[in-house]
Amino acid sequence: MTDLNYTPEDAIKAAKRFQVRGTPINAQRTGRGHINDTFIIETTETRYVVQRIEQKVFKRPIEVMHNIKLVLDAVRTGIKKAGGDPLRESLTLVDAEDGLHYTVTAAGDCWRCYCYLDAISYDYVVNDEHGRHIAYEAARMFGEFQKHLADLPAEDFHETIPNFHYTPWRYRQLEQAVEADVMGRAKECREEIAFAVARKEISYTIVDLIDSGAIPKVIVHNDTKINNVMFDDSVSPEKAVAIIDLDTLMPGSRLYDFGDLVRTTTCPTAEDEPDLSQVVVDLP
Repeated sequence: MTDLNYTPEDAIKAAKRFQVRGTPINAQRTGRGHINDTFIIETTETRYVVQRIEQKVFKRPIEVMHNIKLVLDAVRTGIKKAGGDPLRESLTLVDAEDGLHYTVTAAGDCWRCYCYLDAISYDYVVNDEHGRHIAYEAARMFGEFQKHLADLPAEDFHETIPNFHYTPWRYRQLEQAVEADVMGRAKECREEIAFAVARKEISYTIVDLIDSGAIPKVIVHNDTKINNVMFDDSVSPEKAVAIIDLDTLMPGSRLYDFGDLVRTTTCPTAEDEPDLSQVVVDLP
């Protein structure tokens, strides 16, 4: 989804629309994300991250930025109350020249700018002492993040991707895909299809609990992959310091975040691993 037609020169032009310290002199694309165009900007004084929001996925980017601003304000307030350093423990938006926390070009592209976080991330973990520590730290960090968001009213937030975790709709998509069988591959995965069909009813469980009020609708991250946690590797063992990739922040259930983190930390390979023999669930 990332559009390689956007160049470092485009990123430097975008950076100049923000209140950055120094003059932007260099930009380097970072390829870790699959959706937005992300560049590390070097100025004469410091570094920033500049991103173009991919509007084929996030069709209303200003609503995305509205959600992010509300959440980062809450997170930074919580960090300050705990005596922490928001510049180190959170993403920090840089205002555009007009005072907004994003900028829209004449071509309609929406860009944002963050202060650069000097930290590392992991694409997956393995079941060894280090991997278990990384998984624990990621869980702790997402728990801290949820605590900061606990009092935010869900009604103040936009749905950035409709039906993103609405499992009944996802199940209907599966049924439609099996029926259409466009590439003629359904016969190759009959066991997997049968597995899903036998569990159709549980696809309604979480949404029914939310609708009935049995569990709360709260603001959640919705994409709690291990590589959305930044780690400080200047200490040993590494310490999780911040949560990134906030585009899917919206109302939902904390069960979504828990489940997605379990999914990503129990698979000892990258999420786009083509060798399916390596894609396993290692529960221990």
